[in-house]
Amino acid sequence: MTKLKLVDIRKTPDARGDGTSVKGSWDVSEHDTIHVYNGTACDFSVRHAPCKLSGSSRIERGATGVYEGSSLRWSKRLEQAMALLAQQQDAIIAVMDAPPPEQTYEALHALAYYKRDIDNCIEPSKLLVLSGPANCKLPEMHDGSICYTDSAWSSMKSYFPLFCETQELSVQRLEVPLALLIGSYVPDSSPQQLLLEYPHGATVPPRLIPFITYSSPVIKPRVSSSLGISAQTNSSKEVVASVIVECEDSDTEEDAPLRHIRDTFSDDAATKGAAYFQLKELPPDSRYFAAANVAIGLVDKAMVDQRARPYVPPPPLTRVQSYAVHNNSWH
Repeated sequence: MTKLKLVDIRKTPDARGDGTSVKGSWDVSEHDTIHVYNGTACDFSVRHAPCKLSGSSRIERGATGVYEGSSLRWSKRLEQAMALLAQQQDAIIAVMDAPPPEQTYEALHALAYYKRDIDNCIEPSKLLVLSGPANCKLPEMHDGSICYTDSAWSSMKSYFPLFCETQELSVQRLEVPLALLIGSYVPDSSPQQLLLEYPHGATVPPRLIPFITYSSPVIKPRVSSSLGISAQTNSSKEVVASVIVECEDSDTEEDAPLRHIRDTFSDDAATKGAAYFQLKELPPDSRYFAAANVAIGLVDKAMVDQRARPYVPPPPLTRVQSYAVHNNSWH
C-alpha cells in the first residue's frame, strides 16, 4: 500500500558569472568603496553601482539606490561637501547643483571663500561636481536693472573641477552621467535551469501537484509525476521544494495530517468533512501547515462550486406522453 510523505527537495544553483563591468572615466579602481555626498536639493539615484557606495545610503555592488536631497541652504551644503572632501580617506564624489535664485550671491561668496580649499583638496580620489542645465539663468544687476542671465552660472562653473550637464530634475537625472564617471556593474541575472528529483521510487500524482511549495520564486516549473520538477530561477540562493510524494513504505506510519489530506480526496462526504476540520486544527508552526491550507482551500472551492451548480428540473413530458397519461384507459 502506498503512503504519503512530505519531503524537502533541495538544489543550489551553480555559481553565476562575474556579470558585466564597465570602467568610468574617473579611475578609482583601487578603492573598494566610494563615498557619495548629495549636495543637491533633489534626490538622485545611482543604477548598477560599480562597487560599494556609502554615504546617506548604502548601495551594494550591482544594485540601485537613491541618495536623498538636502533642504539646507546652498552655502551650508557646500560647507558640508568641503568638510567631507577634507576628511574622507576613501574615494569620494560630492555633487552640487544650481542655487535657488534668491541665494545666488550668497553662493558666489561661498565659492570665493572656499576657492583655495577646493584647489587644495581635490585629489585623484576626490571629486567635486557641479550638476545642472547648460544654460541656467540666475538674477543679477545689469545696467541699472535686475535681469536673468547666465553670467552668474558661468562664474560658478569656473570654480568646479567638473561640470555635469543634466536635462531635467527627475530622480534618474544623474544615472547616466555617474555611470560614465564612476563606471557600472551589471550582475549576471540570466535564469538558471534546476532539476529537483524525487526520492527513489516516489511519485507525485496530479492531485498532489497543487501542494508543491517553493522557498524562493521559480520560473515556469514543469512537474513530472515520476521524475521530478524542472524549473528556472534568477536567484543564487538554495531552492527548497516541499513536495507530498506517494511511495511504498512499510516501515513507518503515515503521519496523521497526511492521512487527513488523503481523506479530503474521498468521495464520502463524512470522511471528507472530518478530515477538513481536523486540518483546520493544525497549529501554524506545524510543518504540514502550508499543505493543510492547500487542502482546505481545495475543499472550500469544491463546496462553492457545488453550491453554484443550479438545480435543473427534469424535462417536461412530451406532448405524446402527456396525452397518453391523461387519456389512459386505466384511469
